[in-house]
Formats: sequence, C-alpha cells, structure tokens
Amino acid sequence: MALTKKDAPGAPQRAAKPKESPTDIFVAIESGVTNIDGVDYPFNKGLTRVHRGHPLYRACPEFFEPITVHYGVEATTAIPGEQRGE
Repeated sequence: MALTKKDAPGAPQRAAKPKESPTDIFVAIESGVTNIDGVDYPFNKGLTRVHRGHPLYRACPEFFEPITVHYGVEATTAIPGEQRGE
C-alpha cells in the first residue's frame, strides 16, 4: 500500500512528471492514502478516478494513469436538415 505524507521528515521526494493524456480523468494504479493539508485522501487501485486538477492527482500523479476509453461518443441525431446515414 502506498503511503505518502508530503511534510513527513525524510519522506522521499519524487520528481513525478504528470502523464500526457488526451483525457483529464485518471485512475489509480496503486492503493494507498496521502495526507494533503491535514486531509487524508485514500485511493484504490483500479477504482479511484480523479480529474487532473484535483489535489490528490496534483500531489501524487505517479500513482495514477490516464483512463482507457473503450467506446467513443457518436452523434445520435442528425444536424437539422440532414438525414441520418448521409
């Protein structure tokens, strides 16, 4: 389990570079908990999803990877005046 505390004495400092992603949603690749400004943020491998701007992702991007989109979004209706299938 990954445990982090940014202000703990002797805590290893990681030079984490956020992963490049076409999406702004990331999924945890490890389970653990981190304390950010006195608030504990637990995260579970494969379950916890966060937006790029969330404090948990900003503090520990090394514990997350971009989500995989299996099905894209397709238009369900035609543009006004357009027939579907054109």
